[in-house]
Amino acid sequence: MNKGFIKWIAASLALALSAAVIGLGTHGQKASEEPAVKPPSAAAIGPSDFASAPRIESRKNAAPNALPASASPSSHEATKADGLLKRAMRYGYSQFIDAAIDSQDPQKSFEAAKILDACKSIDRRIARSRKHASSQTGPGRDNRELIASLKDDENVQRHCQTLTAVQQSQYLKLLETAAVGGTLGAASTHYHEVAVVQRQDPSAIPWQLGALTRDANLGDITAIKALGCDKIGAALSEKQRQTYRAALRIAATGGRAEEHASMLAEFCGEHSDSVAAVDTRAVQKLLTAIERVGTDYLENR
Repeated sequence: MNKGFIKWIAASLALALSAAVIGLGTHGQKASEEPAVKPPSAAAIGPSDFASAPRIESRKNAAPNALPASASPSSHEATKADGLLKRAMRYGYSQFIDAAIDSQDPQKSFEAAKILDACKSIDRRIARSRKHASSQTGPGRDNRELIASLKDDENVQRHCQTLTAVQQSQYLKLLETAAVGGTLGAASTHYHEVAVVQRQDPSAIPWQLGALTRDANLGDITAIKALGCDKIGAALSEKQRQTYRAALRIAATGGRAEEHASMLAEFCGEHSDSVAAVDTRAVQKLLTAIERVGTDYLENR
């Protein structure tokens, strides 16, 4: 691990933890309004001890993460999936989706879900690009890169048009296969779709909390936010939830996840946390996991 990051963790825990945790209680944003969640059974909670979190072998083995549990896709985030979208064109999107469904493979299922998600927003993305391109015309302006990007998006759009309604309806099922199979980021993507987009109660899904807890302990900062700030984490102890919130707040002050953590912290709402209740060793484990996941994970959300 980068020596500078180790120093950053030590400094953050020693000097900033108190202010960071207290800052959660005075933050000006309202809590996100996901549906109320009843505490699930103990069998559904999954791993609750921070010390038992699995270790990430390497960044190459870490699967790309999902979209934030409190944010909609942006054009910047969408461009990060371009490699997958182009690769799937070799087979055709329809065949790619069917192959993933038949395989029941967690990673392939997550990739197929990403394609379906990209296709849902491709029309809006093209409309924004065309509007931007029209505003960039005139002498001295070089629009070649913008025009090339627009052509790529239009190619994606044509492939998306080959998908059937039945294939498009498999989005949540594909995410479930990926999340239950342990693909990092799939659980928080599924949670976002159910709780935020569809406005349904995720407590009805027996594996949801356990998968979010597993991914949070592996460094999925969107899962950390959900467990620390949203009602889905109500079944966890308050000490655990405060520890998640502290890690989120400290991550927002520096390190590779700073920009993303800062954005998620805006949705954390108001909490009256006790500094004494926070497990600093658990916070350090979470921060280390976030760093291990690294920039590649965040950029492939």
